[in-house]
Amino acid sequence: MRAELARLILESNKPVLYDEFTSVVDRQVAKIGSAAIQKFIRKENKQFIAVSCHYDIEAWLEPDWVYDVNEHKFYRRLLRRPDIQVDIRKATQDEWSLFKEFHYLSATHNTAAHKYIAEINGQPVAWCSVLHFPHPRVKNMKKLHRTVVKPDYQGIGLGSVLRKVIAKTYKDKNFRVTTAISSPALINSMKNDKSWVMTRKPSRVSNTSAKGVMKGSTSNKRLTASFEFTG
Repeated sequence: MRAELARLILESNKPVLYDEFTSVVDRQVAKIGSAAIQKFIRKENKQFIAVSCHYDIEAWLEPDWVYDVNEHKFYRRLLRRPDIQVDIRKATQDEWSLFKEFHYLSATHNTAAHKYIAEINGQPVAWCSVLHFPHPRVKNMKKLHRTVVKPDYQGIGLGSVLRKVIAKTYKDKNFRVTTAISSPALINSMKNDKSWVMTRKPSRVSNTSAKGVMKGSTSNKRLTASFEFTG
């Protein structure tokens, strides 16, 4: 359903009409997906008509207009999607198995990292971990290691919020927090986020810069940008 919907929205300049919208997915996923879709529709200035028998997604879609077939009413309602309650807890290394297949680069995970899971209604939906960074001059440096949001919960900014919450936790303990990003979309997003400052523009790091415990773990084969959390 997600793939079909993405193609319809991206490939057509005409209004998209989608029948049985969210009928084939879990209702919590339906709500999160509706929020993500309306966000993208408005960003791309598209027109989208969702046909559904489910009233639980109405506020999450934040529609401009609603036609209720049961009541034969056509109305405009200003809706704001409900808040999403996210709980963050410490995680174990074994729980990485819930997320590793969704990481865009690697399923490996450093066992020395501090690990955290974000939950919605008790369901693990996102992962973030932090490693100590052995900087040659700065002794209080931490680096974000892995951040993963399960596909059903992507598109609502959960990963961005989780990274900032975790980074702030360490900054409040007088650590400096950095991260290296290769995703062009995420790089662009973080450039516009006042909580982060770019310390290295997209480039390939030198292979010779990796020494000691960090040797072999650099991203010299791909373009990355570095950011430091400012709060």
